[in-house]
Amino acid sequence: MMRAATPILRVSQWPTVDRAAWLKETAPGSDMFDLPGRASHLRPASRRLYEEAYGHWLGWLQQGERLTAADTPASRVSLELLVGYIEAHRDVLAPVTLAIRLTGIACLLRLIVPGFDPNPIYTLRDRLSQEPVRDKRRLVREPVVLYSVGERLMQDAEAHTAPDRLIDAVRYRDGLIIAWLALRPLRKRNIAALEIDRHLVRDRQGWRIQIPAAETKAHVPIDVPVPAILNEPLAHYLDVVRPLLLGGSTSDLLWISSRGGPLSSTTLAIMVAGRTEAALGVALSPHRFRDSAATMLAVHRPEEVQAAAAVLGHGSYRTTQAHYNLARSLDAARHYEQAFGAFSSPRRS
Repeated sequence: MMRAATPILRVSQWPTVDRAAWLKETAPGSDMFDLPGRASHLRPASRRLYEEAYGHWLGWLQQGERLTAADTPASRVSLELLVGYIEAHRDVLAPVTLAIRLTGIACLLRLIVPGFDPNPIYTLRDRLSQEPVRDKRRLVREPVVLYSVGERLMQDAEAHTAPDRLIDAVRYRDGLIIAWLALRPLRKRNIAALEIDRHLVRDRQGWRIQIPAAETKAHVPIDVPVPAILNEPLAHYLDVVRPLLLGGSTSDLLWISSRGGPLSSTTLAIMVAGRTEAALGVALSPHRFRDSAATMLAVHRPEEVQAAAAVLGHGSYRTTQAHYNLARSLDAARHYEQAFGAFSSPRRS
């Protein structure tokens, strides 16, 4: 059974004292007498990183009934709680991800708590960097295998095996997202934020994904076609499934929740993990689809491994090279001869 994921509390959900302090320090200042907050200089990406890290920390405290209105931001950051937070996530987050979370927590607290000493948090963070990186090989699946998970979900939904049409609609949506990630593994923020006629646009061949540089992690624009095999499932989703999910409401976003609103990146990631665990026995995050795509190219088409940088929107070739190094240790070439043929031209039955 998959453990409940730690929620990430939005700023509006933070305790009053935390929220008020953060909003004060991120305020730009209205005039020469109203000085800007100490966090007003942050770039949007850095601000989101700090808010997500701190929201994750608060979410963990709330989940364990450790979050009370009487506490102050500084009083909650005891060594015992920090160690507990790390222990709770060391098996579900990579050391580098957990280190980023700790850095974000420390940086935000420095900004909202005068005189706050972040060194204890940094000491714990630095210890994480000395731990061995988790073996990614058990989390790598051929894209054709990942695609088949999504394909099966769509087929089951079209067979109307569920007692409720809405359940079938959610199943179809989930299948299409997983098939999409197998063939076009966007980062979860980008795939969740796709807007029709803005990021998903029609062209003569079908559909294109166009994401401006300002909205990508590496500040590299993405402009790639939607694979032809997804044109029919996408059309069915847009014409039949999505209107059913909307239930009469309106939205420009491509992916709609079962409640008729936007499907958040966090909910999308939890869904993908749950569906892959049910189908494959291992919970895979959307990022693992990116690992799988890059590793597949590195193993089976090493001469074209640099192409993965463009497909995945990597900021530099060094990121792609890491997957190549991993791929060299995988004895997968023998299995790929059949898998790649299926991957390059999969068919929906």
